Amino acid sequence: MHNTSRFSTDFLLAFRTLISNACLGAILRHHGPSKRSPARVSASCIVKALVFHLLRGTGTVTENLQLLHQEKLSPSSMSERRANLPFKVFQTILGSALRPKAQEETHPEAFYKSWRLVGIDGTQFSVSNTPLILTNLTKAASRRMKAAFAKVGAAVLVELGVHNPLAVEIGQKEESEMVLSKRLLARLPAKCVAICDRYYGVGPFLALLVERFAEVPGAFLLRVRGNIAPTFVKRLSDGSALVSVKIGGGQAPIVVREIRGRVLRAKSRWVDVRFWTNFLDIEQYPAKELLALYARRWEHELVYRQIKVDMRQSALLKSHTVHTAAQEVGPLFWPMPSWLNPESMSRRRPDAK
Repeated sequence: MHNTSRFSTDFLLAFRTLISNACLGAILRHHGPSKRSPARVSASCIVKALVFHLLRGTGTVTENLQLLHQEKLSPSSMSERRANLPFKVFQTILGSALRPKAQEETHPEAFYKSWRLVGIDGTQFSVSNTPLILTNLTKAASRRMKAAFAKVGAAVLVELGVHNPLAVEIGQKEESEMVLSKRLLARLPAKCVAICDRYYGVGPFLALLVERFAEVPGAFLLRVRGNIAPTFVKRLSDGSALVSVKIGGGQAPIVVREIRGRVLRAKSRWVDVRFWTNFLDIEQYPAKELLALYARRWEHELVYRQIKVDMRQSALLKSHTVHTAAQEVGPLFWPMPSWLNPESMSRRRPDAK
C-alpha cells in the first residue's frame, strides 16, 4: 500500500510537470463538457484518474480515482463522465504535452548532421467486439479472412533516437492511415528529417511535405515503390539522379533527388530500394549515408513495442465504445517519466532517498 501511495503522489507530480493544473483547467473550460451544475468530482480529476488507471494497470477506474484523489464515484457515474468528455480534451492535452526533447550534445543518435530525425507511421489497436464498437467499426479484412477484432487506427510522429512521440492522431471513424498521417504534418518541427516508408512515397504526400517545409526548414527521405515512374531530369556524379514527380490535381511537378541502392536484409537477402529526398547536395549528403540513414526508421517499431507490450497488460483495449477506446489510446503516448511505470510500484524510484 505504501508503494501504491507513493506511486500516486509521484504520478501527480509528474503530471503537473507535463501539463500544469492551470493549463489543464483552461483546456477543460474551452473543450470540456458543458456544466449543468457544479460537479462533485471535477473533470480534471477524471482526466488524471483515467491516465493513472492506464499507467497503473490494475484495479478499476473508480478504484484508482479514490486512490489518487480520495474521491468516490459509482462505476455508472464514471462511465457517464467518460462518455461526456470530448476527445478534443485529450487531443489538446497531447498537443500541449508532446514536444521535442532530444539535445544534439546529449542525444547524438537522434540527429543527422544537426538535422533532427523524425518518423511518421501508422499502427492499430484491437478492441473488443462489443455491439457499440461494431456499430462504428468494421473488422479489417486480411488476405485470408476478416480480423478477429475491430481495430482503432492511429498515426504517430516520433522523434527517432530517443523514441519520443511528438504528435498522435487517433481515428474514430475508420480513417485511413494516410488521412491520419496528413494531420501530423503541421507538427513537424523545424530542421528535421522526416523518414517514411513506401506507403508515403507518393506524389500527393510528397507535395504536402514540400508545402510544410516551405513554412519551416526541413527535409525528407521517402522510400518509394518500384512501380512509380517519375520523369528523369539529370544524372548526378554519385549515381543518384534528379527526377520530376507528377502530383496531379493541376499542381506543378516537384523535382527531387532519387537514390537507388541495395540493402542486406535477414537471411542474407538483398533487396533493391529507392528513395526521394530534397537533400540535393551530393557532397554534403552522400547517397550511401542517406541509404544507411533510412534504417533508423525501424526505431518507430520499437516505440510501438514499448507501448503495446511493455505498457499494456492485455492484447485488447478494455473500452467498450470507440470514444472511450480513443481515450485509452491517447495517454499511452504521453511522455511520462520512465520511472512512472507499473513495475515501479514494487521498487523505489531511482532518485528516491
